[in-house]
Amino acid sequence: MTHEEDALRRVQDGLLHLRRGLAPVVTARMQARFGADWPSRASRAGGGRADAALDAYGLLRTMIDCWREAFAETLPREERHLARSFVTMALEARNAVAHAAADTLPQATTLRYLDAMLQLLRHVQAPATEVEALQRLYDAQLRPDDAGQQGARPASGIGGAKPTGTIEARLLAYVSRNRGLDDDELSRNLDIRPRQAINQAARRLVAQGRLRRARGPAGKIVNFAEEPCP
Repeated sequence: MTHEEDALRRVQDGLLHLRRGLAPVVTARMQARFGADWPSRASRAGGGRADAALDAYGLLRTMIDCWREAFAETLPREERHLARSFVTMALEARNAVAHAAADTLPQATTLRYLDAMLQLLRHVQAPATEVEALQRLYDAQLRPDDAGQQGARPASGIGGAKPTGTIEARLLAYVSRNRGLDDDELSRNLDIRPRQAINQAARRLVAQGRLRRARGPAGKIVNFAEEPCP
């Protein structure tokens, strides 16, 4: 199976974990807002039965259609816009898989989809088992050559050490000690591929107020930690 075929399968698996993670969250918040009759307010694909459990499309579409009424107020104000963008991207992932004209997905697109699903589950505090399952899919896609070979050889990293922690944690720790590096330099120095993974992690840290990005002397965007690590 090619990396591109693996990518499509991982997005399909990710949507299963997304559905399991969102179902109790959407049910609880819709019920709190609309009462026992909340299923009548839920959104469904055309032809979907009103008494059927919501699939990934229904859960995501319901969140979008009832965002202000049932979901936005449950999140910190500074997280609402970002979380809403993850819902939209996750729905794009579902539609891409449902209407796929081919059996493959590009690496960068797959990482974007998996990251959106993962971050959405984190924002809504979905069950940890589903968050962890999506994290494993994302990590496997980030390093496809290492998938299924854990323990066979150490992953390359700075000084040959096996990288640990999330991309955000590694990025923030490194930038706090090495200021003013651009995304290409960070991707190379941290051995994180593709470069888009660095860009996405940096943007999340900026939204959290933990990282600052500015144009450097060479004209490229460079990164600075707001608070240096001890």
